[in-house]
Amino acid sequence: MKIAIQLSKSKIKNEKSSRYLSYIDDRWYETSDEPVYLFDEESLDKIKVQMKNKYLYYCTILYDNGLELEWSAFNKKVYSVVDSVGSVDDNGLCFTMKI
Repeated sequence: MKIAIQLSKSKIKNEKSSRYLSYIDDRWYETSDEPVYLFDEESLDKIKVQMKNKYLYYCTILYDNGLELEWSAFNKKVYSVVDSVGSVDDNGLCFTMKI
């Protein structure tokens, strides 16, 4: 399956731009004004690393079957409460710490 990569026009969030990745390696990248379905899905992990090294933190991955996925270089971790402990001090105040 071939993919195209639509770059973001923002460094803060994914805002689709009119620029598409047409070439990328460890030192250089080039863009196009139209989607270029040149990349293989197998090379996507390497491309993501190369993009982070070039300060390209957001993009939309366009598959040739019409599927679109948004990508971010920042891992958005979901934290959940594993355990909570409460304690009461001498004044009767209760402190709760969530771990």
